[in-house]
Parts: sequence; structure tokens; C-alpha cells
Amino acid sequence: EEALERRQALLGPGHPSVAETLGRLGQLYYWSGDHTRAREALVRAVEIQEAALGPEDPAVAGSLTTLGWIVWRTGDHAAAQVHLERALAIQEKAWGPDHIAVSNALYFLGVVALDQDDFGRARSVLQRALAIREEALGPDHPQAGWALHELGHVELRAGNRETARPLLERALAVQEKAYGPDHLVVAFPVTKLADIHSVEGERQRADALFERSLAIRENALGPDHPDLTWTLRPWAGHLARAGEPERARQVIERALAIAERAFGPEGLEVSYCLLAWALLELGEGQYERAGTLLERTLAIQRNLYGPRDAVVGRSLYNLSLIHI
Repeated sequence: EEALERRQALLGPGHPSVAETLGRLGQLYYWSGDHTRAREALVRAVEIQEAALGPEDPAVAGSLTTLGWIVWRTGDHAAAQVHLERALAIQEKAWGPDHIAVSNALYFLGVVALDQDDFGRARSVLQRALAIREEALGPDHPQAGWALHELGHVELRAGNRETARPLLERALAVQEKAYGPDHLVVAFPVTKLADIHSVEGERQRADALFERSLAIRENALGPDHPDLTWTLRPWAGHLARAGEPERARQVIERALAIAERAFGPEGLEVSYCLLAWALLELGEGQYERAGTLLERTLAIQRNLYGPRDAVVGRSLYNLSLIHI
């Protein structure tokens, strides 16, 4: 923030260097859990760059990509897709379809498509992102690892565990080689692999991986950072499957409390925690409690996405199970 004030005083508020500082500040806000200020910083960065450099400058595309990532994280899928598709068009026009910079917009478009259950679209754009990164950076570069991880996530969500496992194991090997075994990025494939082991009944292996994932995130971010919920939610599901519903409730209650402190009672991550808790109660035959949690989930999701989004459809399906 001090650097931003200095640049504004020295260069003026509309200088491209000010936009560059805003972009970095927005990322810092994001990782500190302040997604509202992160979005505001990136919106301002884009506005400055458009005025100073023109709407099709590659610098605008870089900020649009970061903005798309941040608004996706806050649940605004429609805005994220608009920003990312515009960034992709600018970059392809400036550098061609196979430039390394193009892979970032493709990667996040894949993430958004996955959130909307569009597995074919997600798989297609992520495979393209991976091919670009492997060609430009090599197969062991951490950026290739990120694409491998998200492709594994697509296959896991699509129910293709046998396809997902080698992608996630390769992603983990790449990230561990690049960053070491305790770096924050390693927690992402570790969590997904834990989920696979859980679903396949490999209790001890799943426990160890979930504990490792949580330890990495707590050490890197602290005990109350909202990104801890990315481990806590699936861990609660694992504990429920393993026959420990009370421990599972404790874990998901912690996740929900973290999400509500970070995002307020209507946040996207809050809805994910509520849904995870509802599915836990549904599995335990607590239909009234599950219904209450699902109703709150639906209210948040309809407000964020509109009534026809795929996320809303999943929650409606889960609610229908209670009334069958």
C-alpha cells in the first residue's frame, strides 16, 4: 500500500505502473483472505491500463486474467468467464494461440467450466493449457503441475478415479520437486489424492494425506485462513464415510466458522461448507437437519448464480433425495 501511494504521488493515479502495483496488491489481498479489496484493486488496475494503453493491450489481458480468477473465487462465474474469455482473445491476437501467456486464461476457463459441471469443456481447455506449458516450459515445470492437478480434478469430479489418480500423482511429483514437500501448492494434489484413497476405502492412507494437507495449509496461512476449508470439507466427508460422524461434524463446523468469518453468511465458500454438512447429515439419516442446511445452501447459491446454474441444480437434486 505504501508503494502504491508513492507511485501515485510520483507518476499520477493513471500511470500504468500504478496499475501494475494495484495488480500485485490485489493478489496480496486475495491471499490474505480479503477478496473484496482484491477485486476492487484489479478492477481499478484494468481501468487504468485500458485508459493508458488501450483495451487490447496484453497488459490488460494479464489483469483481466487475475480479475477473472478472483471473481471466480467469490462465486461470480458469469463475470469470471467474461473476463477470462476477453483476456484469451487479447492474448491470442497479440501472441498467437500457443504462447505461454495464453495458458493462464485457458487454465482458469477450465476451472470455471468445472465448477459448472461442464467436464468436456473443462477437459478440453485444460489439456490445451497443459500442452502449451509442457512445450514452452517443460513437463516438470510447476505450471505444468498446476494444469495436471486441475485435469486430475476434472476426472475426479467426473467419476473417473483411475484416470484422475496418475494425473494427480504426477502433479504432486512435479510440485514437490519444484517447491519441496511442505510448500502450500503441494496441499492441492495431496487433498485430491486423499479423497481418492478415502472413496476407495484406504482409510489410513487417506487420514495421513488429509492431515498432511491441513498441516501444510495451517503452517503457510494460519489456522483461520479461508483456504483451509479446501482441506476441511473433503476431510469431513472422509470421516463420515469412515464411520466417525461426530468427528466429521466438528471438522465441518470449523470449516463453516472459518468461511463465515472470511466471507460473511452469504459467501460462496459458506454454501460449499453447508452443502458438505448437509450431505453428512443425509448420510446419517438426519433428514430434517439436512433439509435445513440444504435450504440455506440453495438460498445462497441462487443469489450468487441465479436459479438455473449447475451448482443450484446439484443442490436441488440433493434436496429432492430428502423428499423421495
